[in-house]
Amino acid sequence: MADEDSRINFWSMHSSQLRDQCIEIADTAPTGVEPALQAEARQLAIEWQEAIDIQSEDVFVQSRKASLVAALRKRTIEILVDVYREQ
Repeated sequence: MADEDSRINFWSMHSSQLRDQCIEIADTAPTGVEPALQAEARQLAIEWQEAIDIQSEDVFVQSRKASLVAALRKRTIEILVDVYREQ
């Protein structure tokens, strides 16, 4: 996972880094991570990739992408904080 340092600033991570964190939780979660949380991390990784792949000049699409990324970022960080707190 991300560096085991307790001073990790998840909010400064790029979208691709957060996606990678979700993949790592889904595939190689540390002991104590519930299967439901692993499944959610796997789904978030898929949604992150979809958001990353959105390319458009359309203002509406860009606005939708920004909203999606904000929601994904919030939930991903909630999961990461939970996982790191349990370690």
